[in-house]
Amino acid sequence: MFAKIVLVVTASLLILAGAYFGIDPEESVGPALGVSQFSTDGLNIFRSELGIRWAFAIFFVLGALMRPLERPALLALIVYMSGAALGRTASLAMDGVPETPVLATAVLREFVLAALGFYALRRRTPSVDRS
Repeated sequence: MFAKIVLVVTASLLILAGAYFGIDPEESVGPALGVSQFSTDGLNIFRSELGIRWAFAIFFVLGALMRPLERPALLALIVYMSGAALGRTASLAMDGVPETPVLATAVLREFVLAALGFYALRRRTPSVDRS
C-alpha cells in the first residue's frame, strides 16, 4: 500500500508541475524568470516538459493500479527524481540558489520523493521475477 501512495502522490505532483510549466508558461513561469514573452522555441521546451511529466505521471498511476508495473514504476520514479535532484544540485553548486522559492526548494522535494521511492521498493514483498 505504501508504494501505491508514493506513486500516486508523485504522479499528482508531476501533473501539477507539468500544468504549471506547460499550459501557459508566459503567465506561470515568465514572471518568475523576468520574461514577458517566450519565443516559439521557448514555449516548445516548456510544453515538452509538460508532456514528459504527464507521461511519467501516467506510468506511476498505472504502477499503482497494476501490480506487475509497480516495481518498474518505482524504479522509474527513483531514476527520474534522483536525476532531477542531482541536476539541481549541480546547478546549486555552479549557479547558486534560485531566486524563486519553488525552484530553490525543488531539490529537497526531489530527493525526498526519490528516497520514498527507494524505501517503497525495499518494502515490497519479494515476488518471483521471471524476466
